[in-house]
Amino acid sequence: GLSQLPGSWATFLALVLAGLVGVLDYATGDDLHVTAFYLVPICWAGWAAGRKAGVFLAMVCAVSFAVANSASAHTYAHPIILYWNALMLLALFVVAVYSVTATLTAYRSLAEAQALLREANEDLEEKVQRRTAALRSEIAERQRLEQVKVQAERLLERQEKLATLGTL
Repeated sequence: GLSQLPGSWATFLALVLAGLVGVLDYATGDDLHVTAFYLVPICWAGWAAGRKAGVFLAMVCAVSFAVANSASAHTYAHPIILYWNALMLLALFVVAVYSVTATLTAYRSLAEAQALLREANEDLEEKVQRRTAALRSEIAERQRLEQVKVQAERLLERQEKLATLGTL
């Protein structure tokens, strides 16, 4: 799938997708907001190529947003509002990148822990089977020795009876 691509390819394709979202943002103008679509290439880059690539895409998308809005006919009450909006969008994008990459790190750690646990359980199961077999063997040997002891005691008892009869 797309998450299996090398990081550089994923970043490149995410940049292309971000460019397409930027064009869509420009084409829709102020009537239709598509800023949430910027999250797709940003999160994909963060997931497939890492946090640095995600933050890079976040910056590219924030600039793309600012360019699309400045190229549109929309006028702001103050020129700095466009930059403020782009900065706030960048902050949101960076939070999304950190959330995605933290989730991925936690997922990988969990998968690694599960693999270690599975291996430990297999080792433990093998150890239990070995010890159970040894215990069964020991129980069987003790039962055999108990039977030998009982037979020896009976034989001794008979010999004592014969010896007592022989002395009479």
